[in-house]
Amino acid sequence: MKNNKYPYFPEDFLWAGAQAASQADGAYNQDGKMPNSSDVQPYHKGLDNMEIQRLEQEGMTLEQVRKAITDTEHFYPKRHGIDFYNTYEEDLEMLAETGMKAFRTSIDWSRVFPQGDELEPNEAALEHYEKMIDKIRQVGMEPIITMLHYETPIHLTLEYGGWANKKVIEMFVRYGKVLLDRFGKKVKYWIVINQINMIQV
Repeated sequence: MKNNKYPYFPEDFLWAGAQAASQADGAYNQDGKMPNSSDVQPYHKGLDNMEIQRLEQEGMTLEQVRKAITDTEHFYPKRHGIDFYNTYEEDLEMLAETGMKAFRTSIDWSRVFPQGDELEPNEAALEHYEKMIDKIRQVGMEPIITMLHYETPIHLTLEYGGWANKKVIEMFVRYGKVLLDRFGKKVKYWIVINQINMIQV
């Protein structure tokens, strides 16, 4: 913080705010984005946390996933988030006012490679995330970027069987290299996969 009242924290300690693209970005139909693993998870109205956790652990069938992609009857909160994709500039300015030194967020794989198996990335997505990273730095915070925070392109699940298929690993490596090549000089701190023990197929 600006005025460090706690001397047992070193001066270079990174007080940070954190979120993920899957939680906050919204804008699920902008700039060429395609559905990811979070976009197909519906809101479970009226269920308690234990029941929701049970459903999440059971997962979804491929048929349920296919239906969810085109479903307009139910609410899918991760598709909307807080619209950070469009409001990041003012949001980051407000966060910086708290004295935070860093901001952790993720880049949505299903924006950069909408289907996941393309050979070339979506330039509109890269331009957006570059502006976001520049803004984080401009307001005096260190960007901490997660490459994957529950944003696996759903096409990779439907067509390749998800992470059980080694081809998907190769696609993720391609995606990771694109991020490092594009943003490596601006981002010091990277998290490859958030909560890898809970990865979704």
